[in-house]
Amino acid sequence: MNPFDIKPSDLRISADLAPEVLALAARLQAEQQSSYSLEELVEAGAEANIGPEHIRQAAQQIQAQQIQATSRSDSFSWLAKGGAMAAAIAIALFGMTLIGGSAGMGCHARMDAIESHR
Repeated sequence: MNPFDIKPSDLRISADLAPEVLALAARLQAEQQSSYSLEELVEAGAEANIGPEHIRQAAQQIQAQQIQATSRSDSFSWLAKGGAMAAAIAIALFGMTLIGGSAGMGCHARMDAIESHR
């Protein structure tokens, strides 16, 4: 018998496979649907015996966490850019003291070079 000839009403899923089928179906649907309204989540929660107040509270907490994470990453980004700029300036200044000749020497080294030529 060809499995494609079976009518959907004749198909039986064992109790031990049902959670796996539902989990896969939820993932497949989530891949196609990129967002849900709060009301859709409340309806889904009702089917899973989750109260609407808990769905709303969870949504608020997750949104607050995302806002905090975004603001933290923005401040770290600014700090990293500022730190990179400070490092570049320090390297440039240090490099200037290492460039050949007395023009690149530090103040004390230049004075010693002048004194040795006298």
